[in-house]
Amino acid sequence: MPAGDGPNPRSAEGTWRGPAKFQFTAGGARAADANAIGRMVIELQADGRVRSFIDEAGCKLSCLHTQFVSSAGASLDLTASASRDGRFTARYSGHLLGSAAAKESELQLHAVAMPLFAGRVSQASIEAVLRR
Repeated sequence: MPAGDGPNPRSAEGTWRGPAKFQFTAGGARAADANAIGRMVIELQADGRVRSFIDEAGCKLSCLHTQFVSSAGASLDLTASASRDGRFTARYSGHLLGSAAAKESELQLHAVAMPLFAGRVSQASIEAVLRR
């Protein structure tokens, strides 16, 4: 590959790695047994597809991204399936907000479920600070 053809450091596209934190709340109360950390790798491709995995969570992730405000950020639409903890099997939306100078990005994904009949609102979240 010729010099200069690699990922643009000012773009969210490329591969990011780091620890991801999982949290779950139901009815406004955080579930202590659903607080976990796992290693995450997420690769934003130029065509809008995303390849990602989180080892310890056992989640299968499928995702799409679009540019968010500037090229250093991305909006994400992610579906996690087959998670070891079924509470994290959900559809998430959120952002990867990058800092070109620091070569890091903050990932924030949230899934909210509102039961139809007198159930408790629940929220699953995945948050991370990722580096190139």
